[in-house]
Amino acid sequence: LPYSDGEKVVFISEWAEQVPNMSFSVENFKDLRDQNKVFDGIVAYRGQTYVLTGTDQPERLNGREVTSGIFATLRVKPQLGRAFTPQEDKVGAERVALLGDGFWTRRFARDPNVLNKQLMLNGEPFTVIGVVPPTLHTSMRLTDIFTPLLRREDELGGANNRGNHPGIYVYGRRKHSVSEEEARAEVVGIATRLAKTYPNSNARQSMTVRSLHEALVEDTKPRLYILLGSVILV
Repeated sequence: LPYSDGEKVVFISEWAEQVPNMSFSVENFKDLRDQNKVFDGIVAYRGQTYVLTGTDQPERLNGREVTSGIFATLRVKPQLGRAFTPQEDKVGAERVALLGDGFWTRRFARDPNVLNKQLMLNGEPFTVIGVVPPTLHTSMRLTDIFTPLLRREDELGGANNRGNHPGIYVYGRRKHSVSEEEARAEVVGIATRLAKTYPNSNARQSMTVRSLHEALVEDTKPRLYILLGSVILV
């Protein structure tokens, strides 16, 4: 992983028997974030498609809604401008956005004056406050636009619909003294408490923890082993 102490970064998802890698509900994510004692950061993201208009060439963009702190948790700093603040990641906050490096290069020729520029995304104005660096793992590196996730938490379920799982997944950074097994035990313990407290939405559910590296290469590893075996046979 292209991050400092990348082995400490984990990928967390909810679990149900029918959906082993289930996305989080907003409230379950917030409870995990607030109740854990083993992570230096718990952050979330969600894929989102944006249509950029108000320009000569409308464009469909690959976007991500992210919680404030995601770049600090990955130990990545914007190469231009700044990251989201907690105040910008709340319902009713002003609309702000960060650009991906590829989109900044393709659409704005790396113009530093892009800061404070307004973009019309899905018919709403967003103010550009920064540009992320290219030193991200693949799926994030290919993202064009980042926007705050929790400013839309009511639309995504919020406190009134804990059973809604709108494609939110979670990254965590383990504290230096915490092993992956200890982190997993803490996360499962929180999931167990939530299942008892909210049986209507959380019964028979848990949470899973894997290293982010393992989560990223999971689909590729079997193909590489098949290719390796073919090469050995040849």
